[in-house]
Formats: sequence, C-alpha cells, structure tokens
Amino acid sequence: MKKSLFCLLLIASFVTLFAQNRAPNEGQVYYYKQTGVVRNNKKTAGDNTGQFISFTHAGCYDSNNQRYDIGNGFLAYKGLNAENTIHTYYGKSYWGENSSYFFFNNFNSLNIHAPDGVIYVYEKTTAPAGVVTCAKIYVKPEQPKQSTAVVDSYPVSPGSVITVTPPGTVVQEQTRPSYDVAYNQRRYDDLKRKKHDQEQYLIRLSEPVDRSVAEGHFRLINETRALIREYERQMSDIQNEARRYGYSIY
Repeated sequence: MKKSLFCLLLIASFVTLFAQNRAPNEGQVYYYKQTGVVRNNKKTAGDNTGQFISFTHAGCYDSNNQRYDIGNGFLAYKGLNAENTIHTYYGKSYWGENSSYFFFNNFNSLNIHAPDGVIYVYEKTTAPAGVVTCAKIYVKPEQPKQSTAVVDSYPVSPGSVITVTPPGTVVQEQTRPSYDVAYNQRRYDDLKRKKHDQEQYLIRLSEPVDRSVAEGHFRLINETRALIREYERQMSDIQNEARRYGYSIY
C-alpha cells in the first residue's frame, strides 16, 4: 500500500513538473508592434513595425500569420519568474543568438533583449490590413565571391616591370558585383513551394460550405489570398534584385 502511494505521488510530481515547464499558448500566433527602444537606459520611440510570434509547447518563433517559420530562429521556454508575472524564452531570433523574449501582462507586452544589450519594447495588437508576415526577417549576409588568381605567361620586352601574384593568393573577383545566386534561388524555390501549397489550400477552401460557418470560412479564404500575394511580392523582389546584378532567377 505504501509503495503504491509513493508511486502515485512520484507520478503526480512528474506531471506537475512537466506542466510547469510546458509553454503556454500552444498553437497560437500573436502580432506585436514595436513601440520603444532602450539603449544605455535611455528609451526612444520604436519604429512601429510588427512581428508575428507563434507558440508551441516548447517555445516560440517569429512567423507569418499562418504560423509558418520565417527562419529567424527558435526560442525555448524557460518558465515563469518567482512572482509568476514574466514568461521567459531564450534562443535565436532576428537579433542573433542568445536573445531573450520576456512576456508581461498575460502576453500583452513583450521586451526583447538583444545580444548587444539593446531592449526592444513591443505591444500586442491587431495586425494592420494586408500585413501577413514579420517586418524583420533575417537574411544571410552575402559573402564576397573569391577566385584563385591565374597568371598567364606572355612575352615581356626588355626593361619592363611586371607584378606577379604569388601562388595561392586569393583576390576579389571584379567581373560582377557580389551576389549569392544559389542562396537566393533557394529562397525563391521555397517561396514558390509555399505559394503552391497555399494555392492548393485555396482550391479546397473554395468548395461549398455550410452557411453557419460561411463568415469565418470566407475570412480564411481572403487571408489565404493575401498570403499568396505576399509570397508573389517576395518572389518578385528576389527576381528584381537578381536582374540588377545581371542574373536570372525563376
């Protein structure tokens, strides 16, 4: 009897511990607008841009309004403070590794502590019409293209002075401005895949529905169309940028 009671208490303690460490708002996505920036203990106005944040049982991440990950990173849930007033998340974000998200007032306020010490203040609100993804999306910095110098042999007139690049020396390629074609092609292909998925989803949404759910159903159709337009806009931006550098992306 005592052994059974001990097992039940042990199971109950594990269940309680698991519940405490499980992140809240699983399956939800909220929109936050930047209202302030704190540098060296001095607060200035924010830029009013917004971020969608999606929540899972393990943490949160920047997303679009359909909960698709936009590649900024993931922050693991670390729990509540002693006063049970602040939820803490820690990990990678748009601002870099070792970022912290602190949610206050039942997730109505957010302070983002960036690795460089700057604090970004956000308030939960309704996303403006037509806004379907985050204003700040991490883009991998372009790496300068490099090539190994090759020196051709050619006749040299007497008294001429030439400069020869030592073997193994790496020099910057000057034929075209630096542009990572492969990386941006992958970005374009990923957007094209997501656009295709949403178009297939829109086809399924276009099927007849019961009148009792029609209002919410039509709202979902409009949101899906807006998301498709956003993917098309981003794809067009990638193509236009590639053309400026003399490349084609399809």
